[in-house]
Amino acid sequence: MGRDKAKVKGKGKASDSNELTEMGVDMKGIKDRIDKILQIASERELWKQKESDMRVLAVDTSNMTGDELQVILAMKEEVKKHYSNPSLTTFAASHTGDPSPISAPDIRSPAPAPATDFSFYGLSGVCQIQCKPICNTSSKHLSTLIVLGSGGHTAEMINLLSVMQNDRFAPRFYIAAVTDNMSLQKARVFENTLADKISLQVSDSTKFMQIYRSREVGQSYITSIGTTLFALCHALWLMLKIRPQVILCNGPGTCIPLCAIAFIFKVLGIRWSYIFYVESIARVKRLSLSGLLLYKLHMADQLFVQWPQLQKQYPRAHYVGRLM
Repeated sequence: MGRDKAKVKGKGKASDSNELTEMGVDMKGIKDRIDKILQIASERELWKQKESDMRVLAVDTSNMTGDELQVILAMKEEVKKHYSNPSLTTFAASHTGDPSPISAPDIRSPAPAPATDFSFYGLSGVCQIQCKPICNTSSKHLSTLIVLGSGGHTAEMINLLSVMQNDRFAPRFYIAAVTDNMSLQKARVFENTLADKISLQVSDSTKFMQIYRSREVGQSYITSIGTTLFALCHALWLMLKIRPQVILCNGPGTCIPLCAIAFIFKVLGIRWSYIFYVESIARVKRLSLSGLLLYKLHMADQLFVQWPQLQKQYPRAHYVGRLM
């Protein structure tokens, strides 16, 4: 009985195809077009992956140590293995307008890719958000609030800052928790290195500040209510003092009170600060708690993730390759 049903079903499909052919529908042409569309989509993905891989190879590891260095070296090794596969060395351009077939990069002596410029991702164009500008587009400088944090957040942030247009994102205000003894020191070293490159002293407009934590590690949730309110008051005072045009953060819980105050200011029309959140590269399967709060409450104007599967899970996030 089952075989008879299968035969009937097969005959039905064949008859449908024959009917379409008799009506003048070019079934072979349609199939060829679908195959071509799928091929073009595949090539587009290869282009995107190649751009991302070039940024990985261009990362400067001379100033990295410890786990951070091991992670970057492992990523570079993964890229090299990927391009050592002969089947990936070239692929044909299948439609008008595509460039010539691309050869794999020379892994032995990779040409330095252009430094990742955040203007490509929107940081330099922070003059438009939906329907309201945050600043005058003719303004040369954008006061930038940079939130630092322990546990690797500061190292990732400094890597990000090292490839940004630092002359445009100035003055810079670095903020870390009062119990964080290392982050501001690393920021000072970065600013001194930056100043040495252009033979200048660290600008007086660059400030290093501290903020109270909403909750310490291991602190009970009951007592954290009071500390959270105190942190919000402190964040309010800092935001009124700094008045940043751009807020840049990448995961530490310290950023939540500052972003919350900035969001309230935007809602009330008091001050328009553009919030950029770049999720840590360590977050592969899900957003951190800070990222999840900013995403769910729509606080962040732009939220970037560094793994494509995260962008699929959180559609409003942006994936433009690895940024750190």
